[in-house]
Formats: sequence, structure tokens, C-alpha cells
Amino acid sequence: DGSQAYEIIADHYESDSKGFKFPSDINFSGATFSSDIDFRRAQFCNYVDFSSVTFSETTDFSNAEFKRATSFANANFKNHPPNFHEANLHSDTDWVGAHWPKPPDDIHNAKAHVRYYQRLKQVMETLKKHEDELDFFAKEMAAQRVVDGGWRTPRGILNGLYGITSDYGRSVVQPVTMLGFTVFFCFIFLLACDQGGSTIPEGKAFGLALTSAVGFLPLKKEIFDSLTNLSAAAHGFMAATALLSFTFLFLIGLAIRNRFRMK
Repeated sequence: DGSQAYEIIADHYESDSKGFKFPSDINFSGATFSSDIDFRRAQFCNYVDFSSVTFSETTDFSNAEFKRATSFANANFKNHPPNFHEANLHSDTDWVGAHWPKPPDDIHNAKAHVRYYQRLKQVMETLKKHEDELDFFAKEMAAQRVVDGGWRTPRGILNGLYGITSDYGRSVVQPVTMLGFTVFFCFIFLLACDQGGSTIPEGKAFGLALTSAVGFLPLKKEIFDSLTNLSAAAHGFMAATALLSFTFLFLIGLAIRNRFRMK
């Protein structure tokens, strides 16, 4: 509990003009900090274990230095992400299974979340921990959507759509699914259209939908040459399909690039 955590600090720290100093290994595993925690300018000289720790309120590690491996595995930041501004983290910093707070409802707290996640993203980029960098970027964007006004403003809408369609550039499955739905709805719409007084055959309707979505397929010319007198509605829907599909194909490429760390 909280008293045990503070006893651990009391047993292990040294104090000087620069702040707290922990000269030996320190194990907070499973502890709960029930109030604000101030580790500003603290020096962790050896291994420090924050695994499965619950941080109930704010946690300030600004200007702290972690000289050895550090574990935040399965740590639970209930209400606020930690502040690591100007902190030096060891390259062996473990975030596996850490639980992060939901984006706050008020703009003031959301701005603080954006700042803290920006710093964590910057640190992970420096440490070449690409997956963690992407995760913190996604959390930053989710908090930024609150700052931008959510679904009430154009920026908030674009931010939200970016999250829904690609999980902020982390998911391949989401844009592929969106692309599949786009092709399906185009196919259904074309079946309801006519071609010079007759319905479009199912095979050719599917071919039109697919080639409208994926314009580089070699079937496009043959299919269009065999279908004349398509209605204006059909042409308009295929154009909309092409525009949407271009966006989803871009997001698929972005996710693949991120997944394989291509620069």
C-alpha cells in the first residue's frame, strides 16, 4: 500500500542538494502510491522495479536519472501519465503491459497528457524503441482530440477518423477492413444501378467495384469497355469509392511502414 511504498523510499534514499539518490537496487513491485509522487531530480543508480505499481495521482520524474535497467511492466497509471521532462531513461526500460489512463474530459488535463506523452514519445525515439514510440504517439493523439474539441470541430473530427480507421497508423487490419467495406458497398450500389435499361451482371458489378477501389488492377480497361451507358449515379459512386480507397490504401502503406520500421 502507500505506507509500504514510502517506507521503501525511506530505507533506500540518500539526500543531497541535487535531490533524492538511490544508490542500490530498489523494488517497488506491487506497491500503491495513493497520492502525488515527486521524484524530481532523483538519481536511480541501480536497478529499479516499478512493475505492477499503482500510481493513483500525478507522478513527477522530471530531471530524474535512471542509470540502470528500469521496469514499469504492468504498472497502472490510473489518472495521469508520468512526467519525464528532461529525465534520462536507461535504454533497458520496460513498459510491457503498462496500463495508461483514458483521455480526460477537460481540456486542461488533456493538454498536460499531450505534453507528457510527447516527452515519452521523444524519449522512446531517442532510445530506438519504435513500438513504444508508436504507442505513446497514439496516446498523445487521443488526448489531443480532446484539446481539439472532439467531434465538434474539424480538427477533432479528422483526429477521430484517423484513430478509427488506422489506430493512428498502428493497425493494418482496420484500413483493410474499411477498404473491404468500401468495395462491398460499391458492389451493392452498382447492382441497383442500370446499364442502358438492364441491370449490371453481378460479376461485372464486382469487377467495377474492385477496380474502382484498386485502380492499378489490369482489369479496369476491359470492364469499362464492356459496359456502356452507365448511369451518372454509378459513375459518381465509383468516383467516391476511388477517393475513399486511396485514403485507405495510404493508411495501409503507413501501417506497414510503421510495422517494419521503414524510414
